Amino acid sequence: IASEDLTPERIRSGVVSDIIAQQRPRHRPGAKRIYHALTRGWIVNEIVRRVDPKGRTVGEFLRDEVAEPLGLGEELFIGIPEKYHHKIAPLKSPKMWYTWSQLALPTYLGGGAVPCSIDMLRWAILAGVPLYQTLTSTGLASTALGAVRLLYRNKGRSKKKPNADMEVKEFPGSIPWPTESFNAASVRRGEVPSANGHCSARALAKVAASIVEGGALEGCHRILSKAGIREAHAGVVKKFMFRALPTNFTNAGFNIFREKKRGEGRDGFVGWLGLGGSVMQWHPGRRVGFSYTMTTVNNANMF
Repeated sequence: IASEDLTPERIRSGVVSDIIAQQRPRHRPGAKRIYHALTRGWIVNEIVRRVDPKGRTVGEFLRDEVAEPLGLGEELFIGIPEKYHHKIAPLKSPKMWYTWSQLALPTYLGGGAVPCSIDMLRWAILAGVPLYQTLTSTGLASTALGAVRLLYRNKGRSKKKPNADMEVKEFPGSIPWPTESFNAASVRRGEVPSANGHCSARALAKVAASIVEGGALEGCHRILSKAGIREAHAGVVKKFMFRALPTNFTNAGFNIFREKKRGEGRDGFVGWLGLGGSVMQWHPGRRVGFSYTMTTVNNANMF
């Protein structure tokens, strides 16, 4: 999928949905829970534009029904117009050794700034960072990536080269990192609902606060009905992602966090997080919503 295919007009033409519809499942539906960092948002986009009487995409619906009525027309976007690009702080590449050292060192030696309550994830990061650095520094990563690309070509996959306008920057060893891609103007303009929301922390927190107050803050625009809020939080399906990360996703795709000791940590908070480290969550029982946004792509807030 090229970046120029992610405009509302191109999405409505079916160019994205046609590509996704041609994909074959990698496992039996319902058997596993896999992280669809990009495709989930495009699939949701197809549902939204078919259900909406006006046929709007997710980005257009967010603008018309949430951002502008809440006074957030210049702070909350999925697919941001070019006239607002000057307001965006560019993403920066992560300092992987910082995360590694914070997980490896005890607090009395300066560690502990990156908490991780899941032991398997902690050890995966501790082992994975040195391995990644070794592969990139020796050039083995480039060899492995080339082998994967060759395998895909032999399977008859598309040989179309990435759109040059995406300005992909590559680390030594030819392993691409998303910061430069998502900093590109063409990607900012496109709609990638699961990955390229451009928002201020204040805007996200206001939406979260509207949710915990039953769909609307006092004196403000209603974004959901009370019945809609209840239905969005219902239908919890419990599974493990990557066979290690426990998840409790609801009808609306919200995750309800559960801790081993109920009432502690994130227990009862709702929402999600991701690769970048920025986060938006809320707690219906405590009636609090919050958001934290950052420019350095890091997993520090994930665990």
